[in-house]
Amino acid sequence: ADLHASYSAFYNSLGKGSEFFSRLNPVQKPELILLGDLFDRGRSAREVLENVVRLLDSNHKVTLLAGNHEMLMFNAVYNPSFDSIYGWVVNGGYETFRSLAALVDDQLDEKQWSEFETACGVSAGNGVLLYNFYLSVAESLKTMLSELGEHSMIKQLFRSLNLTTQRGSDLYVHAGFSWDFVSNNADFGSNNWSVELNNEFRSVIEDCLADPVVSGWEINLKKFVSATKDMMGPLWVHKSYFDKMPIVYRRLLKGAMNRISVRRMVVGHSVVSAPELDVLQSDSHSKFEILYLDCGISEAFRYNMNAQCLVVDGQGGSFVLNKDGDFVQI
Repeated sequence: ADLHASYSAFYNSLGKGSEFFSRLNPVQKPELILLGDLFDRGRSAREVLENVVRLLDSNHKVTLLAGNHEMLMFNAVYNPSFDSIYGWVVNGGYETFRSLAALVDDQLDEKQWSEFETACGVSAGNGVLLYNFYLSVAESLKTMLSELGEHSMIKQLFRSLNLTTQRGSDLYVHAGFSWDFVSNNADFGSNNWSVELNNEFRSVIEDCLADPVVSGWEINLKKFVSATKDMMGPLWVHKSYFDKMPIVYRRLLKGAMNRISVRRMVVGHSVVSAPELDVLQSDSHSKFEILYLDCGISEAFRYNMNAQCLVVDGQGGSFVLNKDGDFVQI
């Protein structure tokens, strides 16, 4: 979860998880589920991208989920404007853009990249400096983003994105499904509402990749990625929302999850100091839990863990890394 362009976090997590899984299941091949936010903040975006694509091309089973940072990047690449570029680069996208520029015709010199970095660093609260820089190099930035959008690895990355996926009674999604989102955007009475949402999300992505110029995909994508005062999508909702969730909403969300046989939602996005399993709602028949896995393992956060993953053994056992680097059952 949430590698944030840290190749070392990717390498450590994958290596430790694979080794532990092979001890539990010497014969079975593991499936890898990446919970999103592969990019931004860290400086190894190209290395992470190349290795993820290599895994997608291999005979390993890999499921790639979208995070809010993938979609910030997606919007900047396929809908380049000051607003979309600003939204990406001030949220850590500058580092990813700088790293991925090696894949295309880099039209900025070192002085301009330095000015760009400085503008990003001070623009989170005031976009004037970044806006002035953007005006001076707008065509160069748009050309580079357009070339990135046509690059085979970038297209493969975005074509491989899913909103959510279910394995047994576990539902994996980057940030989480709030009751507000489910009740407003899904037929939550359906036994397939999460599959239907995922298909809709993938359809919007494919519409854009087929022809980014055609208007409409930006609006259709917003419901999945936007963070608004009234409702946060499944790529933005935060742990604080679930912590403060009224009891009636907890029951309703648990009921919606029960309809698709989900007992646990596995998420990243909300940074915790160690893996955290919260019981959102429990009754005499069953309980619904949320497992938070984003432990800030990227160098960008400098937390006390450099690797994290959930290993599910297929027999009801779930294991995560503790702060000593040992797997413990959760």
